[in-house]
Amino acid sequence: MKYHKEILEDIYNMYHNERIGYNARCSDCKLGLSNKNKKIVQGPVPIFHVGENYLNNDFRLVLIGKVAYGWADEVNLLWEKTFLNEENKIDDIKNIVENRVQELFYQGITKYFKNLRDSLTSIFGNIDVAFDNIAITNYVHCNNGSVADNISQKTINYCANKNQNGFIHKELEILKPSHVISLTPDWKYTRYMQNIEWNYKEIYHPSKPGRSKESLTRDIENFLKK
Repeated sequence: MKYHKEILEDIYNMYHNERIGYNARCSDCKLGLSNKNKKIVQGPVPIFHVGENYLNNDFRLVLIGKVAYGWADEVNLLWEKTFLNEENKIDDIKNIVENRVQELFYQGITKYFKNLRDSLTSIFGNIDVAFDNIAITNYVHCNNGSVADNISQKTINYCANKNQNGFIHKELEILKPSHVISLTPDWKYTRYMQNIEWNYKEIYHPSKPGRSKESLTRDIENFLKK
């Protein structure tokens, strides 16, 4: 499994220091907040991927999705042991997440990853080069068990607001990107990205109905030219 070990180590150390999933804000979010009677039940899920060659290219591109879905089986079994001081489990989590994201990306198992794969392969010229040169994360690191975008604003506030947990901002400080793409223009999420210091662009989500590979490719490519 190829990924940028040093950057991931720094990010996971940040998670550990911040007690992601178990600090006071996270506990309040999981236990007290719900949307459509669905409490936060899965996660936190760490950053999806940091390519092995991420730092060694002209474009240190970070792609930010909305919410981390579909990780209960892979992550929840190890997460508590990982971030309640049993640090020996952190490498297990890294490998689980990176292996799963590589599988999703290369096989295009979901529309989100298929469209990203096709567009980035077109831009970078090769699927391996594309995967090795990008980072992928999310605004919200937990979910309510549903693949629909029905996360409450309060949950987004806790996770994405720099003045709350603000994990996305802490990740970006470690990643030091040249370009940041929000894979949604939804103000629920993007309000917390105003005035960030990096080149920043909001585009429509890869799985948005009617979203074509061509339009996604054009949006990303035009932004990287700036």
